[in-house]
Amino acid sequence: MKFKKGDKVYLPHRDLKIWTIISMFTAYESPTHPMRIGVVGDTKERNYLLTEDGKLNRNDKNPIIFPANQKNYELLSQLYDGDFEKPPVIGSELTKEILKDKYQLCWVSDNSDQHARKGANIRLVVHHSESVNYFETADGEEYEYAVPIEIVNGTEIREITK
Repeated sequence: MKFKKGDKVYLPHRDLKIWTIISMFTAYESPTHPMRIGVVGDTKERNYLLTEDGKLNRNDKNPIIFPANQKNYELLSQLYDGDFEKPPVIGSELTKEILKDKYQLCWVSDNSDQHARKGANIRLVVHHSESVNYFETADGEEYEYAVPIEIVNGTEIREITK
């Protein structure tokens, strides 16, 4: 997996926090370690230089960082002692939260959030049914996944703003 600037990741050998990829370098600037991660708001400014696939060195077999998502949160919490920082709620899970207060324009799909993010199908989502786990659109269509987007610029919404 290739990471990009802004991605939220776990660095379990260091601590239980969510780290952010804060910069990417070109191959010319740093041919062996093109990515820098750090904890946003960390006063100690601890940073690590890593390869774009999350390894300390290109010859390493496994990465030392993992995407901060619900699946990795659960897996890492089982493997390591302690309470990891909970991952941000995004995608369809965020849409469920938004729908408690208002309707939401979304990319929709029956396959996955990733498939919905391709942006081929945009609908106004008006309801989520917990009992059958589907999102209902203003046109009465039903989809399994609904990723919230901004009306103005069509970018993904990553947090609820009141």
